[in-house]
Amino acid sequence: MLFAGLVTGVSAYQARHLPTEAPTLSLPTLDGGTLNSKDLLGKPTMIVVWAPWCGVCGAESDNVDRVRGLVGGAANVVTIATGYVGVDGLESVTVFVAKHSVEASVGLDVDNSVAKALSVRSFPTTFFLDRDGRIDGAVVGYTSTVGMLARLWWAS
Repeated sequence: MLFAGLVTGVSAYQARHLPTEAPTLSLPTLDGGTLNSKDLLGKPTMIVVWAPWCGVCGAESDNVDRVRGLVGGAANVVTIATGYVGVDGLESVTVFVAKHSVEASVGLDVDNSVAKALSVRSFPTTFFLDRDGRIDGAVVGYTSTVGMLARLWWAS
C-alpha cells in the first residue's frame, strides 16, 4: 500500500506542469489518414505521446495495445509520435511501429507542436480525456496496463 501511494505521488509530481485543456488536433497518421480531436469526442480517450528513440516507450507499447484490445469500441486509444526530424525521422517511427507491433493509430507530430502545446518534457506521456475532450488526467513515464485502464475508465 505504501508503494502504491509513493508511485501515485511521484506520478502526480511529474505531471504537475501538464495542461488541463487539450489542444485541437489535426495530425497526419502513419497509415495516411488524419487524427482529428473532433473524432475523439463522445468516448473516453487515451493519448500516448512517444518518441521513436525512447526505450521506455517501446517497453510500454504492449500495454497500450493491450488496453486498445480490452476497451474495443468503448474508448479511443491513439498514440502520437514526436521527437523525430524529417524524412529520416519518419523512418525511425516506421521502424519503431514494426519492431513493437504497434496497433493503435499513430499520429505524426511532424513539427513537435502538439508535444509543445501539451508541455511534454519526458516520454512517454499519457493523457486521459473525458467524453468532451477535456484532459482528466495524465501520467509521465511507464504505465502498466492496469494503470492505463483504471485512469481511462476514471476519465469516462
